[in-house]
Amino acid sequence: MEKFLVGEMVKKLREQRGISQTELGEPFMCRTHISKIERGLTLPSKTNLTLLLEKLGYDIWDFPEFFLDESEAKFENALETLGSLLKQKEINKARELLEQLEKDGSFMKKITYKQRLLSHKATIAISNEEPPSKIREILLDALKISIPNFDEERISEYWLSQITFGIIDKIAIVYNTENEVDKAINLRKMLWDNLKNQYRDHALKAKLTPSLAYNLASGLHKAAKYEEAIDLCDEGIKSLRHVNSIRVLPLIMLIKAYCLYEIGDTQICKKLLRQSYYSNEMLGRFDILEIIKNYAQTKELDIVF
Repeated sequence: MEKFLVGEMVKKLREQRGISQTELGEPFMCRTHISKIERGLTLPSKTNLTLLLEKLGYDIWDFPEFFLDESEAKFENALETLGSLLKQKEINKARELLEQLEKDGSFMKKITYKQRLLSHKATIAISNEEPPSKIREILLDALKISIPNFDEERISEYWLSQITFGIIDKIAIVYNTENEVDKAINLRKMLWDNLKNQYRDHALKAKLTPSLAYNLASGLHKAAKYEEAIDLCDEGIKSLRHVNSIRVLPLIMLIKAYCLYEIGDTQICKKLLRQSYYSNEMLGRFDILEIIKNYAQTKELDIVF
């Protein structure tokens, strides 16, 4: 990581949190040393960077290299298991594990763990279709760990970790459940601007781009903004090629097919529907296969799957 990027990051995160250089450094670094780090005149050690990030509401997991002790490894494994259960839609098991972690004082003492747990708690609440106001409250509590004075209008300016990025995207999901499609689109557009202009980690940017492109394009399709959605789909496809991943590709192709149909390009639409169908079949997404077949039938598209 370049010297000036570390300093720039520390300064931006400190300002987001609304604390002084003296407050950030106490009790292990003086204000002068923090100033040198922020100005790129010195690099913090791995230990000092970990301490600074912890105080700023982030942790070393937001960086390509990290070290764990035994207790951290245990907690990281628990969070990994929780995330895996949620991906597999094992909501009851996920809730049980989450409640166990909430009762662990050592776990909850670390604010970055608490933030990740709140994010997962919101995912469970979304799956259970709990009131949007309750879900939003959970998500805002999670965000305020890193950004105490969080303001949706300033999303494009913030320095976001992968965790805070995902939390904000969940707020867009909540807007969609309230049929506030325009609010969800605007929020994700600000995330898109943030991703393009603030992220310096190109590997992480490539990882985040496809899913955000898919979610934003889906919203634009619902809002009948088809050409803008198509452009985003193309961005997502380009990014997927860079990271050699096909997991999101069939879903992006499906949204692009929907939009092409709406602007009258049925030939390319049919081609993409076929490609999406067989790609999703390969990935075992059989529910998506039914959606594609029903769509083709509803639109009277002559496609044999």
